[in-house]
Amino acid sequence: MDRTTRTIVLEEEQQRLEQELDEVAEEAAGEDPESDAYERLHQRGQRLEREIVGVLSSRRRIPMGR
Repeated sequence: MDRTTRTIVLEEEQQRLEQELDEVAEEAAGEDPESDAYERLHQRGQRLEREIVGVLSSRRRIPMGR
């Protein structure tokens, strides 16, 4: 996979994860902070944030050539 293709794939993955994170945050906002559902959503949000950081990290490591 060339640099441009890898960059596009990673950008799309980042956008997908950010959208999913926004949806989780919106859903969590409607839950009682003391509920199990809120805790599950919070944990899912943290996992998504870690995945986004991984994607951003991968984008920075793409070599300048092919």
